[in-house]
Amino acid sequence: MENEYPLEYIKKLNTKQLLKLFPKILNLDEKDFDSLMYVTGLILALEKILTTILADVIKIGLTKELKNPNIIEFIINELTLMSKVKILQEAVRSDPSRNKRYQKLFNYLRAINDIRNSIFHGKLTNLQYKERSINDVSIQRQMLLDFDEASKKALGKVK
Repeated sequence: MENEYPLEYIKKLNTKQLLKLFPKILNLDEKDFDSLMYVTGLILALEKILTTILADVIKIGLTKELKNPNIIEFIINELTLMSKVKILQEAVRSDPSRNKRYQKLFNYLRAINDIRNSIFHGKLTNLQYKERSINDVSIQRQMLLDFDEASKKALGKVK
């Protein structure tokens, strides 16, 4: 990278300009890089909504006992994505109606976690969702629609 991008050149770039260097650094074409950024944003949104859902599940019956009700959010924010999933699955396992409420979310989480694992293990191209390339904008839209549907159902906003 030093030879391609001299220090003086890099020092003049703003964040958006620096971000544009990464496709070349990672040896990705623009479409693969844009898809990678899209999935990263989606994963962050998913983790945020999962934190909210898990906090709500854990708080049931505990809020009156805690002197600092924000401690639950603090603890949950320290967990990994899959730790949150495992805790939520265990919390609702014995209640079939609650388990059904979260099933779409669990299925979605598994699919997104597969993509996430591929990314964090260096597989940055040919990423797929429902056996279709995430470079396809229609799949990106479907990923977002599936996220919306799964999270709303888990939050009890739809049946």
